[in-house]
Formats: sequence, structure tokens, C-alpha cells
Amino acid sequence: MKICIDAGHGGSDTGAVGPNYLREKDVNLNVALFLGDILKLNGIEVVYTRTTDTRLGNNSNESLSRRVKIANESGADYFISIHCNAADNRSANGTEVYIYDEKSKAKDMAEKILNLIATTMGFRNRGVKTANFYVLKYTKMPACLVEMAFISNPNEEKILADEKNQRKIALCIAKGIGEAVGINIIEYKKGRVNAKEGLNVRKGPSTKFPIVRVLKYKEEIKIYSVEDGWYRIDDGWVYAQYVDLI
Repeated sequence: MKICIDAGHGGSDTGAVGPNYLREKDVNLNVALFLGDILKLNGIEVVYTRTTDTRLGNNSNESLSRRVKIANESGADYFISIHCNAADNRSANGTEVYIYDEKSKAKDMAEKILNLIATTMGFRNRGVKTANFYVLKYTKMPACLVEMAFISNPNEEKILADEKNQRKIALCIAKGIGEAVGINIIEYKKGRVNAKEGLNVRKGPSTKFPIVRVLKYKEEIKIYSVEDGWYRIDDGWVYAQYVDLI
């Protein structure tokens, strides 16, 4: 199973900006990366259209075309585009998910993602909708575009700005994907340190990064993602070789 995750906007294209100056591009990217971590932890292969704050092309048309190209060349089974909604009316609120048309094979997944976000976050459920969006029309695989909440609404902007809420939304999307394809998604795995001398927690997945703290022998940890033989835990990264899964 392979999922292409598309963090909308990026770089000079900020997307919508909230009343307290929260930028859509930043929320989209954070949620996309959290989503990728969860999916990879559950054995699902992930492809991203972007993993940094960069614009994919010199204009909107070029950006959309490159996103579709990445998805189609990746051989992904599904395409998930992450966005924040916005409206001139600041009272507009809620979450909605778009598919290309009613015949889309992504409809069931879209409904599951939508219901999980709305229920978990307490957002108004605005329904699954159809739209002639470029990334939905030209991707070769079933595709969903998730409008998480209204960044233009001060209350929802505050929710979207909180990293814990970004993780919650990512988990909702991951669980929706899992429910649609028959995979039981877990948020984290548990591990126990097997290094008797203790285990360094580093700021990144390499010995090049500075040490944050040292875990004790047999100390239990929560593992949120895996990357190149390293586990990401609450406050950093540890070398997987020195952790036993439990």
C-alpha cells in the first residue's frame, strides 16, 4: 500500500492566512508530515509532494501540474491533499472532504476521514463534496482533498495552530485511510531500552545531532515514527537497534 500525501501550497504561496496570521501552508505541511509518520509506522509506504516550505513551480498551474506528476509517477494507490478552508465570513466553520465525482473510488475513504475529523475535533461536518479540482481530476489514483477546518475562523484558527491538534487531525486522516483499506492504524508503538549503559536521545535521526537526554536501561518509550533505523519518540530520536518493541 502506497499513499501520496500532498501538503497544499508552500513557499511564496502561503495559501489562506488566518486573522491571527497563521499560514495555511505551515499547517498543511505539519499535518502532512505527521500523517506520513503515522502511516509509515503502520507499514504503509509514503510519497510526499513536498516535505519542506517550498513552492512547486513558478505559478499555481505549474505547482498543481507538478503535484499531479509526482503522484502519478509514484505509483501510489491513493492521493491525499491536505488544506485549510477559508471564507470572507469569519463565522464559516467546519470540515469537508472533496472527491472528483460520485463515482470516485475514494468516496468511502473520504467519508471515513471526514467523520473521524468532525467527531474527534468537534468540528461541524460539512459533508463529502465533489469538485473539478486539478489534483482530483488528473491524478490516476483515487484522490481526496481534505479541508481540515476554516483558518479564517478565529476559533478554528486557534485549534489549527496547536501542534497537538495537528497530530490529532493527522491521526484521524490516517485512521480513515486505514478503515477504508482494512488496516488497523495505531498512533504509536511501545519499546523498551535494551542498552545497559543507557540510550542517547538526539534532536534528529543521526549521531550528527546533539544529545537531548539519556534514557535508562529498560525504560519504556512510545515510538511515533521510523526513519533510516531510528525511532522518533516524544522529545527526539533514538537508534532503533537499542530498543526492543514490546
